[in-house]
Amino acid sequence: DTYMDKYLKETYQKVIANLPEGFELTIVEDRVNVILRNNSYHIRTENGLTFQSENTVICTGIESPYGLPGIKYSHDDPRIIINPWNKQVHIPSENNVVMVIGTGLTMVDTVLSLLNAGFKGKIIALSKHGQLPMAHPEHKQNAKPSENFCAPEDLSSLYSIIKQRIKEHPDPQGWEEPILEDIRPYTQQLWFNYTKEEKLRFLRHLQHLWSKLRHRIPFQIFLQLNGAIEEKKLEQNE
Repeated sequence: DTYMDKYLKETYQKVIANLPEGFELTIVEDRVNVILRNNSYHIRTENGLTFQSENTVICTGIESPYGLPGIKYSHDDPRIIINPWNKQVHIPSENNVVMVIGTGLTMVDTVLSLLNAGFKGKIIALSKHGQLPMAHPEHKQNAKPSENFCAPEDLSSLYSIIKQRIKEHPDPQGWEEPILEDIRPYTQQLWFNYTKEEKLRFLRHLQHLWSKLRHRIPFQIFLQLNGAIEEKKLEQNE
């Protein structure tokens, strides 16, 4: 199993073990063809099943990566793996250098899979900002909740509030995780309220910082990555 497989299994098992009384989880393997909305949602599947729900959450996952512009390759070329989630990444032992484009969670899983499989060469992780994901702190810091916190409706004000909160609760580890918990319940509301211009500003200037802070990895996985960097097995580049 990959790191992500294990994470999803553990998360699923925790959800099952802590379902509130009266809740039931049913998993159906099928393809949704039609969703109609009247007072409730009516869902029809490819196999002719129908469901009715008061709320519907559509979770389609992330689209498969596209081929990189300027690179001509065959889909059968074993040297180029566009989507590592579709198959196990096997790199021949005679290869000395592997380039991973991107430094997010998929990179983490790919690097650890290679190292655990005994890859002895060098791995280079390349991204626009060259920043690795942060970890959930080994010992979680506690910040006093902001009782009067009110999520502002513009991006600049929110950025200022977060910076101020971080100054008020200095964390020697630099995790800033408790500060993010203040705004976590409001993230969807904030995003939908932003203008198109503010969304574009966020994507241009702040998305990589948000991803680094928000999309974290377990502390032990973080130590493994740092160990690989110290041993010169992994190199991060901007």
